Amino acid sequence: MGISNLVIADGQQYGYDMTMIEGHRSAERQDSLSSGVTQAKGYQSYHQYGLAADCAFVKNVRIMTNPKDPWTMRGYRLYGEVAKSVGLVWGGAWTFKDYGHTELRTPQAKYAMSMARKGNYRTSIALAAI
Repeated sequence: MGISNLVIADGQQYGYDMTMIEGHRSAERQDSLSSGVTQAKGYQSYHQYGLAADCAFVKNVRIMTNPKDPWTMRGYRLYGEVAKSVGLVWGGAWTFKDYGHTELRTPQAKYAMSMARKGNYRTSIALAAI
């Protein structure tokens, strides 16, 4: 069971069902989202390395993502607590809030992203897989 699935399963004990919206994301898709949804461009996100997930809650067969909804926000706070307890970084703790986002930061991924910023994309992907 992956870490994201562990966090999702743990959320069920609080009465929240979750689903993963997006895990791995191509650099092209990342670039298409970098104009408002995210601040990271291609190869600057843990999504490109398979180390990030965007999750949302499911209530009455609907995907719930609105942080202005009290039920959803309570879920996001619980999600952040559980994510942090298993060593993940939670996007809800950032200045640019991304409540449904978690990522596993590893030294290899950090180095891989620094290589990508220098234009060495093949090396960056190979390093992140280690």
